[in-house]
Amino acid sequence: MTLQETRIEFVNQSGRLDLINADNSDNGADFYINAGQKWLDRETEIFQELAKVYRKVSAGDQIVKIQDARSIHRVGVGDSESFKWLDKYFPHELREKYGKPYSDVDQDMPKYYSPIITRPSHSESASWDGLAIYQNTDSEWKAYNSILLMPIPDGEYHLEIWGKFYSKTLSADSDESFWTEQHEYILVMAAQRALEIFYRNSQGVSDWTNAIRAELFGMSKDFTEQSIADVSKMEG
Repeated sequence: MTLQETRIEFVNQSGRLDLINADNSDNGADFYINAGQKWLDRETEIFQELAKVYRKVSAGDQIVKIQDARSIHRVGVGDSESFKWLDKYFPHELREKYGKPYSDVDQDMPKYYSPIITRPSHSESASWDGLAIYQNTDSEWKAYNSILLMPIPDGEYHLEIWGKFYSKTLSADSDESFWTEQHEYILVMAAQRALEIFYRNSQGVSDWTNAIRAELFGMSKDFTEQSIADVSKMEG
């Protein structure tokens, strides 16, 4: 289903016809659909939420922004001759490891990465050892997580980043996601759960939560069975 089809089904099932216009365009329904989708992403531990993205960095690119990332699991770096997985360090560990400003460290092929907080305060710019990330008037930090590379790249490299990512935000009528395509009825249920939250109907939220989790449990069993079957096939 497309977003528009999901929207129509949501308002039909919820009875909130006011959340859609006469031409089936959005009049508030998409807010609940996207809220439901994010909740489903957080509730599930299935393979569809695991993904990888690729980024290209050039000499001096120490901060890498990653959109819609929930958590970063591993980061690899490569060029035309080699590829390796980077060791993960926490920011304070990198500071202790180098013991001097990052700008004083010789540039090289990165060996380490660290997830970093890039949210600026209301009055300050976000920076890292003098490296500007966002100005306090920017809103980019709201949509991105970031990782720091060390040493600072000395040339062009390709990054392979594995992690958990939120599904794509649905905005255009033709937009689709894993949930709209594979489990559209669960997404409609999750949108109705989000609607109940704004009604402040705790019983309705609880009922929808239990119903949805029952469906998700069936999905997780299917995924587990598939995973076991794959292992058995490889070992046999």
